This record gives sequence, structure tokens and C-alpha cells, in this order.
Amino acid sequence: ISFPTPSPASSGTPNASSVLDAYEEGTWTGTMANDGVGNYATGVYTRIGNLLSFQIYFSSKNITSGGLAHVTGLPYSAANGYYGISNYLHGTSIINCKGGYVNGATIQNVKDNQYAQAFWVISNNTEGMFAGTYRI
Repeated sequence: ISFPTPSPASSGTPNASSVLDAYEEGTWTGTMANDGVGNYATGVYTRIGNLLSFQIYFSSKNITSGGLAHVTGLPYSAANGYYGISNYLHGTSIINCKGGYVNGATIQNVKDNQYAQAFWVISNNTEGMFAGTYRI
């Protein structure tokens, strides 16, 4: 989709920033890395241009290792030099965490008001909902 350029382009062709070159909706499989089990769930995403928004919900998962709370398998890697935002909306799989950032194709959750990584909670029937947006 080409949008009109606000000011006349000298070459008569649209600027790259005024062309929407990608739109995509799909599903992806996320894995709770470092949880001792390799729990996974299916998430959804929408790509508009170079931005990707995602959601995933892990339900009734058993965690046997309190490793770094990372979710792997995002459908695209984050662009070099950019870190996307990930929100930990609710759940029992991580404590003292409201979210983190996207690095590569991985969600890396951090502790509240800190730069330190968050850890999974060793427990049964945990859940976690994540959503975010990042540049690809």
C-alpha cells in the first residue's frame, strides 16, 4: 500500500517510509526456556510493516527448575540495536515481574524496578500471559 507523501518527492516516487510493504497474521509456538520441562504454548502475532505485536498464554504448566524466565520462539527476531517491550500481564509462573524485553527471538523477563533477570517459580499448574511489540 502506498500512501501519499506529505511533501512532493523530488523523484516522483513514494518515499520508502510511505509504503506499507508487509502485513501478516499468524501463530507461533513459544517455549518456556529454563523451566526444567520445556513447556510450550501457541501464541498469535500481527506484523504491520516492521512492527510485530504478539500474545501468548501458558496455562496449567508444571515448572521443575527455577531458571531464567525466558520465552523463546518468537516468529521474527528483533532488529539489531532494538529491544522490544514485553509485558507479563498476569500469572503465577514468575513473581515480582511486570515484563521485560525482546532480544533476538526471545522474551527476557526482568524483576520489578531492576535490571536483573526474573526466574521461574517452581510449582505445579502455573500460568503466564505475555504480550508485547517490537521492531523487526
